[in-house]
Amino acid sequence: MNESILTEVKSKLSAGGFDGLYVPGECGCTLEDLAPCGGCDRDEGETFINGCEPGYLFRDPRPGHGGGWMIRGIRSVPEISDWEKLDISL
Repeated sequence: MNESILTEVKSKLSAGGFDGLYVPGECGCTLEDLAPCGGCDRDEGETFINGCEPGYLFRDPRPGHGGGWMIRGIRSVPEISDWEKLDISL
């Protein structure tokens, strides 16, 4: 794992007001646990890594789903249906 790339990516994410990275429909990670997949390949010509996009963190508000979260590229609060889609895919 290239720590200098991770440090650079964390700085860029923080400066942009982002909470982490995600790949739509696949995975997400927060600044506190960036790239837990172990990958740290710089995207060609990009500022981030592993083909990931910057995103915003949201905590699952549904009762009984404590600890659940998602990262997505838009700041609008996810609808309940967005959370339910995640339940189906797990």
